[in-house]
Amino acid sequence: MTDITEDATLRRTLGRRDIAMLTVGNVIGSGIFLVPGTVVTASGMSVGLAIGIWAIGAALALCGALTYARLAESRPEAGGVYVYIRDAFGRTAGFLFGWMMLFVGISGAIATLASAFGSIVSRLFALPVGPTTIGLIVVLGIGIANCASIRRSGDVQNWTALFKLLPLVAIAILLLVLPAPTHADAGSVLQAPATVNISVALIAVLWAFEGWQYVTYNSGEAADPARTIRFGLIAGVVILGVTYMLVTLAVSLWLPPAELASAPNVIEAALRAADLNLIANTVSVIILVAILSAAHATLLSGSRLVYAMAVDGLLPHALAGLSARTRVPLPAVLLCTIVAAILTALGSFDTLLGYVVVTSWLFYGLAGLAVFRLAPAGGGRSFSIGVKLAAALFAAGALLVMISSLISGPPSARYGLIIVAVGWVVARGWFHWRDRSSAS
Repeated sequence: MTDITEDATLRRTLGRRDIAMLTVGNVIGSGIFLVPGTVVTASGMSVGLAIGIWAIGAALALCGALTYARLAESRPEAGGVYVYIRDAFGRTAGFLFGWMMLFVGISGAIATLASAFGSIVSRLFALPVGPTTIGLIVVLGIGIANCASIRRSGDVQNWTALFKLLPLVAIAILLLVLPAPTHADAGSVLQAPATVNISVALIAVLWAFEGWQYVTYNSGEAADPARTIRFGLIAGVVILGVTYMLVTLAVSLWLPPAELASAPNVIEAALRAADLNLIANTVSVIILVAILSAAHATLLSGSRLVYAMAVDGLLPHALAGLSARTRVPLPAVLLCTIVAAILTALGSFDTLLGYVVVTSWLFYGLAGLAVFRLAPAGGGRSFSIGVKLAAALFAAGALLVMISSLISGPPSARYGLIIVAVGWVVARGWFHWRDRSSAS
């Protein structure tokens, strides 16, 4: 790796459109094809209530985007959420978040997407290799793609994000303008009593928005980050919210309650119910592109978190190296790729990913509360009341996810907090030892 240098800095080449498309790319994977049915079912089959919950989820995500945008303006450096937590609550909290995201959150998400890609391809085509091998090829492929310059990686992300976003919006609009079947007319509420669980529906909505936070990791590569991050985050979240609500309304009009609750792919099922079989046959292609785009975006953003941790000395300093030619953190990209490949090969990361997704919201909320402890850019003493209100609402939403997951979620959700507590003790002991060694 003779191309690696430690005397360079990241290139600030990502514009507002890049950040917006990276936000969309990080979020839209295979979940959009599953979550709308879950939300409507948990809303007692009331489409109106489901749309309202989507709006609440979008509003909470928007509060988080507004908060993180202001924090990014004050600290426009690689690492994003990690940096906010580190500066506001100390290096131990930053250590816990960063290491958890590296070994499970980032790499585990890539492995999950790669495995899903392999499973879908194996079902569609008779290939001489199995889904695990296909998943490993995907991980290797996105690893190689992320070795290109940030400008080229950004262009790839822009096109793949558009390729999955525009068809989804077009399909939703098509289903909305066609005459709907009688079972979905008149109020869109099931006649028989239906169970309403707003908590479950809201959690599903917030899970669907998971990933927009990763964009902050690329703050060190954003041109004019004060404006770029703000526009990109807000525009991306708004686009996601509108898309999710359109899709939910569209599929609810075409699928009866039982199928809406059980269909493995509600968009494809709705298209077939509308006798749009030719378009339905293309949904698998959209899913595959969505998965590849999300995996590429996760590595593009996540490797910058690893780089920031290495710069701070929380990972080996060699991981802070950049390509002398492209200014891409190649060692960080390589590490994330290797860990994701290992998890893909093992195929036993589901439990770890389950607890990390829950506990990550603890840190997301913590990062939002950083506005109450840090000073804004420009020398002001504190952030505005509006920013603090948005941060408080976002932190409350994160707390709701935590509590609801602990009460009604899988056992792995509870294990996550135990592991975080153990990690806290380990981190404190390690820092104490390292500080004593440095002093001597």
